[in-house]
Amino acid sequence: MPNAPDPDKTMLSVRMPRTLYERLRKLARKNKMSITDYVLQIITLETKHITLTAEDYERIAHQTREAERRLRNR
Repeated sequence: MPNAPDPDKTMLSVRMPRTLYERLRKLARKNKMSITDYVLQIITLETKHITLTAEDYERIAHQTREAERRLRNR
């Protein structure tokens, strides 16, 4: 299905003060990145030391399979 979301991704929505958003927007632009890419880069750097367990990977696989099933049944 064209334009279908990647089943291995999840949506994250954040409310923040407009001043913080404007600083984030300027910082992302300064680094020639989209806000999404810049936020993902920050989160990746800040979480790289966290080890996922086998149970974590099983939960991720289950959630991905469920997302794939929902996309097929649209």
